[in-house]
Amino acid sequence: FVMAGGTIQNLFSTRNRHSGAVRVGKGAIFTMNGGSIYYNTASENAGGVYAYGVEGSNKASVIINEGNIVKNTAQLGGGVCIGYLGAFTMNGGKIEGNTATLAGGGVVQNGNEYEFAVNGGSITENKAMSLAGGIACGAPFNLSGGVIITGNKVGDEDGNVYLIEDGAITLTGALSDTASIGVSMQTPGVFTSSTGEFKAKDYSSCFFSDNSEYIVKTVGDELKLSTHEHSFTYSAEDGTITATCTDHNGCPLADSDYKATLTISANGGTYDGNTSYGATVTDENSIKGDAVVNYYKATDSDEKGDPLSPLTTAPTYAGRYWAEITVGTGDNAATAHVVYNIEKAAETAPN
Repeated sequence: FVMAGGTIQNLFSTRNRHSGAVRVGKGAIFTMNGGSIYYNTASENAGGVYAYGVEGSNKASVIINEGNIVKNTAQLGGGVCIGYLGAFTMNGGKIEGNTATLAGGGVVQNGNEYEFAVNGGSITENKAMSLAGGIACGAPFNLSGGVIITGNKVGDEDGNVYLIEDGAITLTGALSDTASIGVSMQTPGVFTSSTGEFKAKDYSSCFFSDNSEYIVKTVGDELKLSTHEHSFTYSAEDGTITATCTDHNGCPLADSDYKATLTISANGGTYDGNTSYGATVTDENSIKGDAVVNYYKATDSDEKGDPLSPLTTAPTYAGRYWAEITVGTGDNAATAHVVYNIEKAAETAPN
């Protein structure tokens, strides 16, 4: 059936647990070219539109070209639920402000062999309590056009497109400059599959991570959710090494001008025959890696002594010492140092 205008509103499924408003069965096609479906409720699946096919060619298809699916409520798929052997294509229109008490505030797709495609329109401001405020998808997800999937929530957290298990995004056409899609995954990693002409890497700016611990990175032709990996350049002055991250994408050091510091200090002490007096390294942003402190005798002019004769451990005996730590390698290495004393023990007169 084709919906070109009008409204379907304020319905509640009593006999049927699925579909508060529109139910699409085997072999049927529901095309929405206009109108509104809003304020409908289902006790289980699909407050707005539900599609469920059967084996063979009897798929159930939902095609949204224009119109609004707004403020519907269900357990799964507040706006739309695509069940077993259902197909979903969205070319325009709006799915907004729907609520799922479990998953898929806007749309939930339960995994099947038929198409699941969003080529236009917006899926925004939907909410779920468990996962996927916008779209929950466990199968291939075709994407193109000026799609907007933003502002959806899981509880109070961002949750736009949630890819379950084998869910992956394939670009079947170019994304426009206005396209914006938030992504999260059951297991963060590569979330695209570039099998055709359009490569995900060319549209990385259209995607963002819903989880602030991850960023969108390019890996070959694909995109993945990954934690930020610092790309540091190092410099040193006296007892401080400054590491500057040159990759600003998702860098957690943005508030400190993409810089982190490591300092080396030492208080020394007085010889007592037992105590080793080592240096202290302060490294709040963990830039040290596996670098270690090396110790040397210091000269009377506070220079490092013989560089070929490092001490094997932190010093114990009275004297002047040089402690240093080097971060980085080759031309991108920096060394910080500190000079300190171990004083002689006070002489005492024999009894």
